[in-house]
Amino acid sequence: MVRFMAVAAVAGSFWLGAERAPVAAAHSAKTGTVKVHCGSGITPGFVTPEKITINVGDDIEWTAAGNVDIESLEITLKDPTQVWPFAGERAKGVNSGKSGAARTKGTYAYNVRLTCRVRGTEAVQEVIDPDIIIL
Repeated sequence: MVRFMAVAAVAGSFWLGAERAPVAAAHSAKTGTVKVHCGSGITPGFVTPEKITINVGDDIEWTAAGNVDIESLEITLKDPTQVWPFAGERAKGVNSGKSGAARTKGTYAYNVRLTCRVRGTEAVQEVIDPDIIIL
């Protein structure tokens, strides 16, 4: 009986100690936004921001900026040997595309492949090459 009470007292100490231990705050997932700007004339297309830094669990949405229509948009990694660092399929769409939640830390060079139409003009295909940093 004494032996049982000693074990119970030790177990209780661990349980009470764990109860008082600080708990790390859970990361609340966020959506990073990248604006895709189609080129015009001699000005090539670009994105803002050029580099985006997010945390594991966050996602990214790429959206058209300005007076343009993006007929197709697809995000691909520059290095075909790298694994897509987000849950689900690559981001793609019309006028916008969204990734799943980031799963793998690292720096990823990627391409934004798009077909832009500045209102009233011909469609133009472009490739823009910024970076993603996942912490």
